[in-house]
Amino acid sequence: MKREKPFLYIQSVEDWYQSLNEKQQLRVCDWMSTILYMLGAVAIGLFLMYFVIIHSVIPSGSMLETIQLDDHIIGNRLAYTFSEPKRGDIIIFYAPDKSYMNPDTIYIKRLIGLPGETIDITNGVITVTTKDGHVFVLQEDYLGSVDTASYGTFEVPEGHYFFLGDNRQSSYDARKWSNSYVPREDIIAKAVCKIYKNFEIYKTVKYNAN
Repeated sequence: MKREKPFLYIQSVEDWYQSLNEKQQLRVCDWMSTILYMLGAVAIGLFLMYFVIIHSVIPSGSMLETIQLDDHIIGNRLAYTFSEPKRGDIIIFYAPDKSYMNPDTIYIKRLIGLPGETIDITNGVITVTTKDGHVFVLQEDYLGSVDTASYGTFEVPEGHYFFLGDNRQSSYDARKWSNSYVPREDIIAKAVCKIYKNFEIYKTVKYNAN
């Protein structure tokens, strides 16, 4: 006598699969392969976004003419894993002036001052004194606008960096922040390229330190 299945009988996946005909089994395999590929692609994408790259959309004109309003920027999170930031790099970092409403505000600016350096801004001219006492004036042909005001002298602490925007007349940067210096741990990534509105690879500016 055949034993009847109970009302709440739950069929195992294996039993269910074996109950299908060959064509249905192939269709199930196709669907499973597609789902696995999609899950793998999502996992790789999330890994890249959280550990390798960062995508930012620029909301202001503080980096004109280098970076335009609404440009889409790709940053390399691993750029400074085995090396230190260099003067002239365009860098994405957490804002040093923490906002209660938005403590994770992100800025993108150009690196001007390195740890242990003294930065003097007089009549719009930036003079750098390095840790070993070498003094030189920055020649900045990338500026979107020039600010001829004087902001005094900034002594960059060890483990910190000094950032300015390229559009000096319209940039809220280290000259105006309450905390003028960005700690090393708040640096997120080096901006490597923009993918919109037109593709461009960013290169570190080479300064003449003579």
